[in-house]
Amino acid sequence: MRRGSKAQKTDLRVFLTEHRAVVTPAMAGLPAKGLPRRVPGLRRDEIARLLGVATDYYADLERGLLPAAPETSLQDLLSEVLALSPNDRQRLSLLLDAAYPNGGAVTPEQTPADPPEQQASKPDSQQDTEHSSHAPIRQLLDSFDMPAYMRTRSLDLVAVNRPGRLLYAPVLEWAGARKKTVNLLEFAFLDQDAAQSFWPDWGDVITRAVSDLRTALEAYPNDPDLIGVVGTLTARSRLFCRMWIDQDLPPHSSQGEEKIFHSLIGTVTVPFRMLAEDDGAQVVVFTPSAGSPAHAAMQRLRAWAAAG
Repeated sequence: MRRGSKAQKTDLRVFLTEHRAVVTPAMAGLPAKGLPRRVPGLRRDEIARLLGVATDYYADLERGLLPAAPETSLQDLLSEVLALSPNDRQRLSLLLDAAYPNGGAVTPEQTPADPPEQQASKPDSQQDTEHSSHAPIRQLLDSFDMPAYMRTRSLDLVAVNRPGRLLYAPVLEWAGARKKTVNLLEFAFLDQDAAQSFWPDWGDVITRAVSDLRTALEAYPNDPDLIGVVGTLTARSRLFCRMWIDQDLPPHSSQGEEKIFHSLIGTVTVPFRMLAEDDGAQVVVFTPSAGSPAHAAMQRLRAWAAAG
């Protein structure tokens, strides 16, 4: 494998170091910790967090040590994070080409967020044992007569009660067809036609979801699942890239409304509440008031399922 020369790698490192030195955490939308900072601008771990990659991955990128250049989508996101001018964007592209002359591209998923021995091997469908600590929550979900589900801090659905499975059938079927764990963000961004059909207010849904993901990554910056989701979406969705660095995302809210279209009950707006777990997971319970149109729609859905 042909690699760039030492001088070309140095040029790339100097360029990235100089540009991240002029971007403050506040400019990048990161919370101020109130602690003395030893370096001007953003640290490598902060850049990595904004890119949704492991710190070691970004450090190797900056030093020209990756097996190949990062994907174009990640290069674009890096340019946004560093607030590069059009000329500097072109300069970065040239420096990456020089440092990684062998061609090809490497994605963040190919560089683990943690040492391999710390990463659990997961099948396509989530292991029940991984979330065994949530068994009491699963029982609680089954006690609700309205839709409810549990999602991890990376927005994987790991438990859904029967009313929830009826309401979220399009999302579950999408994941089932791909033999993978249901991740709400991947459904929302990677199959926009299906997601926009399911959520008529799709724009509001993805705004909330990206905000929740950012909040989770700030609390758990080394979580490989969080890093993996951000890396996947960064590589496959330009819209996600733009939203991820948006400083104007709303803060996380534990309650709200969700507008859903279901082929059996039409369009319904259902209020919900979120209950936080200690590990960052959340239980989402839909809470339509008795006698409301949303409550009546949920009753019709349950009656249809019972009749079927």
